[in-house]
Amino acid sequence: MHSFFKQKHQKLILQCYPSPKLSIAETKPNQAELSYLVFYASSRRTKLEKVGIFLLKKTASDISHKRVGHLKVTLYILQELIEKCSEDIGFLTPYFLSIMNDVVSLGDLSVCQLANEVFVKYCALIQPTQRQILSLDSNVLKTFIAVLNKFLDFSHNNQKEWLRISLNTSLAIADYIDFSFVHLERINLIKKSLDMILNMLKDTRFDDELIRTQTTSTQLSPNDLDLDKHAIQCLKSFFDTSSKRQLDESTNSVLSYILKENAEIRWSNAIFAICTRKTHIELRHRILILFLQKTDKYVDIHEVEVSKYLLKIVSNLLNNPVLQFIGLPVLDIVNKVIQFEKSMIINNDSETLKSSYSEVLVNLASRIYYNTQLDDILACFLNSYYYEYTNNGSNKLTESQFFHFTEAIIADIKDILIISEKPEVRLKISPFVLSTFNHLYILFPFDAFANIKDTLELLWLKLIDEFYLFDKQYQEEANQKVPGKRQEVYSIPNVEMCILNNIDNNLFLFLEGIEKIISSIPSDEVKKQISITCTTMAQTFKINFLLNYLKFSSNWLADEEDFKYPLSLLLLGVLSTQIEGGSSLAALIDSKIAYSQQKQMWPKYIGYTPTSPASSHGLTNEELYELLSNIDSVSQWIHRISMSQTSSLAKKIPKPFTNHMVMSTSNSFLSLPGNGSLRAALRNGGQTNGSVTSSNENNDITDDNESNELEYSEDMSFLSPNGFNIPGSSSLRSGWSSMRSGHLSRHVNLQELKQSKNNTVSEGELSRLVKTRTNTTLGPLNANTAGGPQDRGLAKVHTLTAGSTHVPPPSAALPKEKSNTSGLAFSITGIDFDEDEDGET
Repeated sequence: MHSFFKQKHQKLILQCYPSPKLSIAETKPNQAELSYLVFYASSRRTKLEKVGIFLLKKTASDISHKRVGHLKVTLYILQELIEKCSEDIGFLTPYFLSIMNDVVSLGDLSVCQLANEVFVKYCALIQPTQRQILSLDSNVLKTFIAVLNKFLDFSHNNQKEWLRISLNTSLAIADYIDFSFVHLERINLIKKSLDMILNMLKDTRFDDELIRTQTTSTQLSPNDLDLDKHAIQCLKSFFDTSSKRQLDESTNSVLSYILKENAEIRWSNAIFAICTRKTHIELRHRILILFLQKTDKYVDIHEVEVSKYLLKIVSNLLNNPVLQFIGLPVLDIVNKVIQFEKSMIINNDSETLKSSYSEVLVNLASRIYYNTQLDDILACFLNSYYYEYTNNGSNKLTESQFFHFTEAIIADIKDILIISEKPEVRLKISPFVLSTFNHLYILFPFDAFANIKDTLELLWLKLIDEFYLFDKQYQEEANQKVPGKRQEVYSIPNVEMCILNNIDNNLFLFLEGIEKIISSIPSDEVKKQISITCTTMAQTFKINFLLNYLKFSSNWLADEEDFKYPLSLLLLGVLSTQIEGGSSLAALIDSKIAYSQQKQMWPKYIGYTPTSPASSHGLTNEELYELLSNIDSVSQWIHRISMSQTSSLAKKIPKPFTNHMVMSTSNSFLSLPGNGSLRAALRNGGQTNGSVTSSNENNDITDDNESNELEYSEDMSFLSPNGFNIPGSSSLRSGWSSMRSGHLSRHVNLQELKQSKNNTVSEGELSRLVKTRTNTTLGPLNANTAGGPQDRGLAKVHTLTAGSTHVPPPSAALPKEKSNTSGLAFSITGIDFDEDEDGET
């Protein structure tokens, strides 16, 4: 009679529960009644809510009476409901989560195992609409987080079955939780999950087979896996993601754990090898950058052992042949290492991490991605050295510190030379560029550090000698093995770089630097090294060296008592063996050296025994010119140069390298200030074109903040009792055609604009052709900005003549009769001419 007055949904639910005579293990809902209940609940959303409310009340009653069998039936019913009514799962969510929270609190193993299975299924089903469902009410989110934490806390019970429940939950967190949802981000579930996983693996001895195990592709369910393999599968799942935020937080969590636990280096290497290998190949470089950022913090506070530990892991990852990287910021890493070296020098501890830095650089340089990579790395070292020498700021190095910095840079360059000797590397790189040491030559003779000037000169001259001696020997060996296969790029006449060019001509700058050193009255040891290095350069560059020497010959041969005179004779004697038809030059120089020795003006540290009788006088510039004019291999070039020294009036100063290594969760590349990225534009106050919506204004999660170091906290005070707004989900690129390429949204009459390309047009005509969405006005460019890093999106209307230093005035300042834009280049926001031959953009 009592059941007669029950509502229909209550009757249907109660009929699903089987006879109490069955054992708990056999307790399952009656299938026929369960099917009818699901049909009833799915017919109308209000009916589904009624079912949820009644199941919640019955669960509370069953828990109070310890009816474990009924609780398991309830869980089976919930599993069927969320699968068959997945479209309306949000209406059942508040009751489902409350039931889960109550059931898990009971602490019965069999019930918790079933509840965990159902909950993981629920997480998978709500993934597409997770934000909307969890934003229904703050209590819903609190309960959801509470259930997750209770499942994870079962790991404190070291029994295998409870540990597996926690692992299954962590797998669901990695695969199904959206961490871009700001309220889930603050809970730091990733850190709690990974700490639990790593605790389980801390006693595991990893071998190569275990590291390579692809457990995610196995046909076994997680419950059938060995516990260690199950834990590794869960660890991998946090890194097997396209979410940069999840990857960065996971990396930081593992990093924090190994540092907190002072983990053995071999174990840490294995862990990060597993994590990096599972990371998507285009995102792997982010792990290395996070390591270097963490290392930077410890270097700043002079935590040497921790820094050494982290650099060892970085080196191991770079040296791992199995791990490939795409988009690896090679030059950023090199510059970061240079910063580390400088910091250690400032802390008067330059030797401690020297081997660690060297190992990182060697392993980094061994990964060749393009044929001029080693050239760019050397340029990084020398550019940093240049700016450190010319630095007049408050952080300028002392004389002693600069000496150690010089030693560190030279050691780094030698490491690169060692790498370039490897046959597998030589196959991938082009010969070193001629201008490798140009910025160094400008610094000769290091007058800013007078007390160590001679020492610095010796160090660099020895390195230059070693550099060119090695490359000369390699070229000779390569030509012997494969004749004609490799052209001797240094010794053949190079008109553009080594004959007519005095601004970035490496030989001209070298000889000019040598002249400055000699003029500064160097020690005999420095003079001896100058002789050795110049001899190597002459043997390497041959005719190119001779033609550049002739630009200085009138000055160097003017005074027989000056060191430049015997140096000239030495170099001309060496060059006579390097050029075709140089026997007459050899005989002349031999007699001049004999004359110099007879007059006791020949330096003792330059060993030479002449075979010809002494000349009657010293060598003059006119005599040298007359002789060289009769040597065919030289005469064809002599008329193209000036036989008097021409000072290099304008030297190319290296561009400073800004290394911020900022990673944005919205970009897969490094967002460096000034490189055209969105974040750089916003920080610099640049105008943007289009709307940008973001749920988190400060989403550079790798910035220096404490969010990644926070321990887990269950404080939910940030949740409003009245709920909260769902963060905007519009794309970061909303309104942007292509942020990465620098091409902004635009409205351009390309057909007409093409016709005016490279022609002189008026500013008014240009404005008519181009209409940007921001209505940006056209602004004139300075000559020195054209072609620079800010020159993206420029439509070239008229090119300034080479060497022009005229800076055009704003158009408003032009006279009325000269209102056209002749001689000006205008900045056109969002314009490019990336068109194919058919005229399509």
